[in-house]
Amino acid sequence: MTGDVDSLISSEAALSHLRSSVLDTDNDGTINALDLDDDNDGVADTEDAFPSDASETTDTDNDGVGDNSDAFPDNATETEDSDGDGVGNNADVFPNDPSESGDSDGDGVGDNADVFPDDATETADSDQDGVGDNADVFPNDGTETADSDGDGLGDNADAFPNDATETVDSDGDGVGNNTDVFPSDPSESADSDGDGLGDNADAFPNDENETLDSDGDGLGDNADAFPNDPAETDDSDGDGVGDNGDVFPNDASESADSDNDGIGDNADAFPNDASETVDSDGDGVGDNTDAFPLDDSEAYDSDEDGIGDNADSLPNDPSNGTRWDDMNWDDGQWR
Repeated sequence: MTGDVDSLISSEAALSHLRSSVLDTDNDGTINALDLDDDNDGVADTEDAFPSDASETTDTDNDGVGDNSDAFPDNATETEDSDGDGVGNNADVFPNDPSESGDSDGDGVGDNADVFPDDATETADSDQDGVGDNADVFPNDGTETADSDGDGLGDNADAFPNDATETVDSDGDGVGNNTDVFPSDPSESADSDGDGLGDNADAFPNDENETLDSDGDGLGDNADAFPNDPAETDDSDGDGVGDNGDVFPNDASESADSDNDGIGDNADAFPNDASETVDSDGDGVGDNTDAFPLDDSEAYDSDEDGIGDNADSLPNDPSNGTRWDDMNWDDGQWR
């Protein structure tokens, strides 16, 4: 059996050689073995890189493809340009797309269409703000790209880009509107005691009952009986004189004691005389000095004889107790 196969192969080889010997490629009546231009293309077989191909004669880049069919006859690495973009199929990442040939970042989008040809994570910039759509939180808003606090408002428009609870500061005081009790007043932001007046203007920011201290004495005007007098705050007896200045702070009828005798000036018949306070008989001489405190006609008894000087004929002689009326009055007439 083996001999038969070998015989058959040998016969086929002989037949092929025979055919080759009588082959006339250009059918010009001269077999190739004797024909100097087998393909009859006008170029002698000895000069023809493709002696059996009438459509080719040269292969300038020696890549095995004739210059006529080689799209890149001077480039041995390329022969075809399927999309006709001037870049050979071997080098063209997109051989069937005439608009693309390279993909520098290997992201599957051609460099021409890729806004970020060297960044594999980005291809488009819809709002043309220079930040790729993948990284741009606001891909359709050219004024925004990031939202650092994730509150839905872009960092450029967000007055507090790192605070998710705030976005606007209407009065520009550094405190967001959501937190600012006075969002339109740059001088105020808090009202700790909830009295309607901002802490900065409120002299008592933690006391809802007070806001002002006009006299600066530490007590609010509402509680201060004398809001414009720093020396006074209370008037316990309601007499209009502050307790600090009132010698009798619990006695509405008194406020001063000019002579410091313990009796108020209003009740003291002698407010400037510490030795006197009462004039029972109203004669102008205090009871302490008046020898006759209940007799408005007498005040003194110089000789201490029990008869007032006014009635005593000899006021300095205690041995003579005669009254003027006893000595000089007779029958209704003075003698």
